[in-house]
Amino acid sequence: LWIATDAGLNVLNLVTEKIVVANGPVGSARIASVTTVGKGEIWVGTVAGDLYKWNSHDKEFVKFWTTTVPVTSVARDNKNGIWIGTAGLGLYNYSADESKGEPQRVSLRGNNITALDVDANGELWVGTMNGLALYDRENLTFVYFNHSPRHADSLVDNLISTIFEAKSGILWVGTFGGGTSRFNLDREWFTHIRSNPENPNGLPHSFVRSLATGKNKRLYLGTDHGIAIWNTE
Repeated sequence: LWIATDAGLNVLNLVTEKIVVANGPVGSARIASVTTVGKGEIWVGTVAGDLYKWNSHDKEFVKFWTTTVPVTSVARDNKNGIWIGTAGLGLYNYSADESKGEPQRVSLRGNNITALDVDANGELWVGTMNGLALYDRENLTFVYFNHSPRHADSLVDNLISTIFEAKSGILWVGTFGGGTSRFNLDREWFTHIRSNPENPNGLPHSFVRSLATGKNKRLYLGTDHGIAIWNTE
């Protein structure tokens, strides 16, 4: 288990339950993101702007790219392209056909990328501090989803913190202040789970920072007031 901290990357051995510092520069760098893509493909972005990829053969992290702002997220699409989100310089794409080239900046509304996700249909979703975007591969543009007070089925909040697709085909979108939205990939509207202080069994806080599934089809929501469990059935 990889553990990101402001003092470096740590590794927890789930068998021995011992924590050690990761080898190399990532062991002492301020970590901005850790992303697992597929089986065993691990990317680590730092606050300083370095992006590292785990080399499973040599058992070490190798620097892949360097920029000047934090690297916040990484995703790989079904054409083997790498998408890189940054905090301040927007979105970048690296094609597998350009093995010796540099990641190229992609035109997108907003420069603060907070989350990336490639869903079961191969579609790229981009979370920003100004809403949610879906990549239109045919036209090489983006379709935007934003909160609208006049439309109850719009995105719950524009400050996106995390994106997660459950096996049920539901895209979950966590936000900084609005709770979370659910988006059925077969439809075009959102439903929401908001924090309600008067409901002791509801979402404990409106800041949802992480999403994950566990056994029995349960969804775990990490909030500023602890973890909430949602039964997806």
